[in-house]
Amino acid sequence: MNLQVPEKKKRKTKMKTDNSSPPPSPPSFSSLPDDMAVNCLARISRWYYPTLSTVSKMFRSLVSSTELYAARSHLGSTEIQLLVPIPASNLPSLPSLTTVAVGAEIYAIGGPVGRAESSSAVRVLDCLSDTWRDAPSMIVARRYALSCVCDGKIYVCGGVDEEEPWGEVFDTKTQTWGRLPDPGTEVRTSVRTFQVWGISEGQGKIYIGGDSREKIVYDTKQCKWEWGQGKGKVASSELFYTSPEFEFPLRCNVYDVEEGYWKPVKGLDSLSDTYRKSGGSLGQRVRCGEKLFVIWEGGHTRINPCDMKKIWCAVIVLEKRHGGEIWGNVECVDVVHSVPTECRILHCHVVLV
Repeated sequence: MNLQVPEKKKRKTKMKTDNSSPPPSPPSFSSLPDDMAVNCLARISRWYYPTLSTVSKMFRSLVSSTELYAARSHLGSTEIQLLVPIPASNLPSLPSLTTVAVGAEIYAIGGPVGRAESSSAVRVLDCLSDTWRDAPSMIVARRYALSCVCDGKIYVCGGVDEEEPWGEVFDTKTQTWGRLPDPGTEVRTSVRTFQVWGISEGQGKIYIGGDSREKIVYDTKQCKWEWGQGKGKVASSELFYTSPEFEFPLRCNVYDVEEGYWKPVKGLDSLSDTYRKSGGSLGQRVRCGEKLFVIWEGGHTRINPCDMKKIWCAVIVLEKRHGGEIWGNVECVDVVHSVPTECRILHCHVVLV
């Protein structure tokens, strides 16, 4: 018997050729559409934007675009920032003008321009783009006026002669000025003689206060002035801070809307000691939410003999204790910046960016 064993078939192998393309690289941020990139950047803190702007031209363009800040507002990711401008050649820095903050803009109103002691000029600083623009002028020229913001409108009072309109209001949406009713001779005289030094707002009313326990109130809904004491119709926890500029000894007065008059804030003795030891000079106060920020300039002391002066900042939490006394709890106090001695803090505002 002749048996033949079949040969094993040889497995044919195909030669692999390297015709495949390299794997795709992961997508980069620059490959995203602009609207998607803006949406991503709008969700991170604005504190990172200066660093991001140095990465590339694309990032620099995005972080300076108006679309980015519109997206931040739409997403509710805007942040509150305390702005303390240092006077420069292109910045109106005269103390006789009045300033207010509306959103991300600061309005510089009135004050001397050139040789004129009073001015009706209004300039606006856009804190997003760091640029100035002119706004419509006031009805009359003013200096050392009082101003505050209520429901998106700017109220400016005082700083004029007896026969001129004492107060006016600026609608930031329509960019138009309108006159306020005349408050009477008593109010005019109090402001002109510096017996009144503070203005603030709350619950649709403008509160003006001074050295007396009485208050001057303008009801923005009823468009009328009220003079004298009386209890406010708002929550007792609401406090309105006045007299933004101060001198040593460090004093702070708030308006108690429940009891209807101005009160001194107690418990600031340790802060006054820090202020004195730092060689403190004129400073500013500004409210930010439920807290009060106090900013002042440190002078030449043994600790700071050089040509630079330090900017100090204290954060105070206010509370109303039993018996109606207003107490301030100093949350923190420290040096936040150093500037040349020729610089001076004139205004301080909280902006939304």
